[in-house]
Amino acid sequence: MIKVLVLLFLSMPLFAQRSIELVLPSGQIMYITDEPANLARLYPAVDIFNHKMEFKSKFPSYKGIPIRELLKDVKLGEESPKFLSEYYLVVEATDGYKVTYSWNEVFNQKGSEQIVLVTESKSLEEDLPIILNAGDIASGRRFVKNVKRIRIWRV
Repeated sequence: MIKVLVLLFLSMPLFAQRSIELVLPSGQIMYITDEPANLARLYPAVDIFNHKMEFKSKFPSYKGIPIRELLKDVKLGEESPKFLSEYYLVVEATDGYKVTYSWNEVFNQKGSEQIVLVTESKSLEEDLPIILNAGDIASGRRFVKNVKRIRIWRV
């Protein structure tokens, strides 16, 4: 049985206006509607570089939750953990922009705590929620504003 992931609205108007769909390989849809207050952390500013390694902007300090914390209770029905390597996430924005993360990248890699669902940012408040990977060298490639959906697929 898949454990339902619905995080309750606690403090921010962000998700009251727009929730994030979480689509499982089975087709089941769940919603991320707000972050649990005890999981939100303050992160330092991040320099954003494009694919040519040209400096684009400085994203100021922000609050957010590591994606692995949000998804840790999602059950995919696999009897053996070796099959989890066959899964990946597709993060989709409202404008159609998409980026991918492998399951191992999120759950089995040093630095995976830097893949964050940004829930509070003074500079881009209108673009929340945002997915940011501060561990990427060219961090602009996977900087997703206005996240509307996270799909979990199996190869």
